[in-house]
Amino acid sequence: PRQSLWLGARTGWWIPFGDLWGTCDGGNYGCDTTSFSAAAASGPMLELDVGARHGRNYNVYVLWERAELGKGEGLYDDEDQRYAETDYVAVGVRLSADPDDVGMVLDLAVGARRFVAKYEGGNRLQLTDAPLESRLGVGADIRLSRTFTLSPMLTLGLGAFAFHYAKGPCYR
Repeated sequence: PRQSLWLGARTGWWIPFGDLWGTCDGGNYGCDTTSFSAAAASGPMLELDVGARHGRNYNVYVLWERAELGKGEGLYDDEDQRYAETDYVAVGVRLSADPDDVGMVLDLAVGARRFVAKYEGGNRLQLTDAPLESRLGVGADIRLSRTFTLSPMLTLGLGAFAFHYAKGPCYR
C-alpha cells in the first residue's frame, strides 16, 4: 500500500570504535588517549522500530536500539568491569528503491546515545550528552510477502559524547 503502519525489529552486532580523551585530572589537559574498546567490547544488539510508510518508497520511524556489550580491555586497572551497555533513541527515514521486490535500501537516523559501564567497586562510567548521533545504513530490501520484508544492512554510527567518572569529565 501507498501508506501504512510500519513495524520493524532488527538484531545485530555492535562494535565500538573511536577514542576516549579529555580533561581527566582536575582540569589538566593532555590526558592519555585510549581506545573506546578499553571501556567496552563488542556485543549483541536489538532494535525496535515504529513508523509509517509514505509514498510507497519512504518510511519515517522512531527507533530504540539496545546493545549489551562485553567487558572492555581495562580502562581502569584497579577495578574489574561488571557490564557495559548502550541505548540509542532516534528518528529515522528509510528509502527503498523497489518496495515490491528486491532493491537497495538506504536508512538514516539521528538521535541520542547513552553508554554505561559498571565496575566491581561500585563506580560507573557514564557517557551521555550525545544529542546528535547519526547512523547511516545501506543494504538490500527483500520483499517476502505483502506484510513482511527482510533487510540485511550494514550500518555505521557517528557521534561524540561527554562522560563523567571519579577523575572528572572526559570526551570521546
